[in-house]
Amino acid sequence: MASPLEDSQPGSRLAAALGGLTPCVVAFSGGVDSGVVAAFAHARDPSGVLLATLAGPAVAREEIERAARTARFIGAPHRLISLDPLNDGRYASNPPNRCYFCRSLEGDALQSLAREEGVPWILDGIHQDDLGDDRPGIRAMNERGIRHPLLEAGLRKTD
Repeated sequence: MASPLEDSQPGSRLAAALGGLTPCVVAFSGGVDSGVVAAFAHARDPSGVLLATLAGPAVAREEIERAARTARFIGAPHRLISLDPLNDGRYASNPPNRCYFCRSLEGDALQSLAREEGVPWILDGIHQDDLGDDRPGIRAMNERGIRHPLLEAGLRKTD
């Protein structure tokens, strides 16, 4: 029997995309997209989901607090990862592809947490509408094996 979360076409597509992707770390901003991935993954495997929020000077305190509140609502454990991309000269020099370097640092930090926790999968909230002309940040995440279940399910923001 499907859970209430899965009781829709988009929900069943996301559930199918999540099949076998737990235990996992979810790159978690606390926003709608990563929140949907986190809630679905947690509903499927309540003990197999760790939410990870990046914290540093580029992230507003309110965003970190929102992520913590949303994690409590979902009921999944939540970790903050301190990261300052300005400490990396490749990012700090502000090149056109700085998103690649920032997401590379973020992806590396998420991989480190996943290894530390013995978790094979890292998921994020990227979806169809996030695909644009040139998305170096997504390329950096792909290079690190980070999975995008909303995208894999063919879902858009409006779904």
